[in-house]
Amino acid sequence: MPTVKFENGKAGIIEDAFVCVEEGQAIPTDGPVCVSLERFKAEKDAILARNGDIGVRLSEADDALELTDVIDRLSLVEVTFGKYTDGRGYSQAQLLRRRLQFKGEVRAIGQVLRDQMDQMARCGIDSFVFEPTSGEASNVVEDAISDFTYAYQRTSGATVPIFERRHAASKTVSE
Repeated sequence: MPTVKFENGKAGIIEDAFVCVEEGQAIPTDGPVCVSLERFKAEKDAILARNGDIGVRLSEADDALELTDVIDRLSLVEVTFGKYTDGRGYSQAQLLRRRLQFKGEVRAIGQVLRDQMDQMARCGIDSFVFEPTSGEASNVVEDAISDFTYAYQRTSGATVPIFERRHAASKTVSE
């Protein structure tokens, strides 16, 4: 499955340099790795001492705030969407971007659907791993995110919600 990064209004397929280390597998001594939050907590000192970028994979039940003390050391946080009806990944992405001020890559993995990519991007997710149904993967992401011109909610980015636009417009007219 391709990994698509969304930046500056454009999407492109990226070469994923991170090695996802499953439970029980040895962690390479160098190079970028991604481990589960549980494993990260268990082997924190050894993982932080390695030579290479560090990524942490959050399951739906994990608390993103557990990364508070190490957020500046991470390059990637993968947010898992187990099924499309579970919105905890959106909350995790918001916590990472707004409260923890995470500047690295937030990647959606698992059940990543085209219909939800715009909302995922507005929550702070900037890369996606998914199975495209048709067309080139980067076009799917760009099209999905550009489907909606305005948002009703505040986002982790600089998008001004529609209610603030309407309020500003009516204020200008009445003055």
